[in-house]
Amino acid sequence: NGASVTAVVDGKSVDTTMEFTPLSGIMMGTRSGSIDPSIVTYASKHMNKTPEEVLNDLNNESGL
Repeated sequence: NGASVTAVVDGKSVDTTMEFTPLSGIMMGTRSGSIDPSIVTYASKHMNKTPEEVLNDLNNESGL
């Protein structure tokens, strides 16, 4: 379940919350939305998880 927001002027899209990956942008059902990229390193150290595990959490275990 994904989500995005689009700014529309005169019926034309002028901006969107979508970026390079689904993890960016607004919070979704299972994704955190945009966060500071350094959180992966920080969380890895403080939660004793690998960066891959943190990314999995952000992509699949976060959000609404």
